[in-house]
Amino acid sequence: MLRPENSEVAVFVAWPTPGAPIEPEVVTTVEGAESFVPDSRPCPNIRVRTTGGSRIINLPEG
Repeated sequence: MLRPENSEVAVFVAWPTPGAPIEPEVVTTVEGAESFVPDSRPCPNIRVRTTGGSRIINLPEG
């Protein structure tokens, strides 16, 4: 999940269960983040479009 208003990249580390919502975990910030970019790289890598280009983020596995 990308929060452009504060440059946070967050992930959900588990699936929610009935009656037990989960919150996303912030894994990094990317200054100037605008959106995710489709990429051929396998997870756990994602590309984030920024105001100055793009950046690859390595997400934690698990």
